[in-house]
Amino acid sequence: MDKYLSLCEQLGQEPNPDEMPIDPSLDFDVIAQQAFFLYHTLPDKVEGMAGLWLGKEFGGLLDIMNIYSIEHKREVMDYLLYMIQIARDCYSQERDNQSKMRK
Repeated sequence: MDKYLSLCEQLGQEPNPDEMPIDPSLDFDVIAQQAFFLYHTLPDKVEGMAGLWLGKEFGGLLDIMNIYSIEHKREVMDYLLYMIQIARDCYSQERDNQSKMRK
């Protein structure tokens, strides 16, 4: 967000709150921040030959939650699954766009 404000200042523009990038540490509640952390901590599962993104590897998830003293595991997991679904939809859309461009 600081980069956005600095850029607006340099360009002599007023910051527009609708165009400001989201900052998870400021804009997410604690449970969503924990899910965001887990999303970026868990390794990706990728199908080898085609490179198809399958989601996240959940092995060790409970251990990570315990190490970081995550209390509301079910709520964090709900957010995490939602984030994974958003990523899956984005990757799928990207694959569709690339396949259309090749035709």
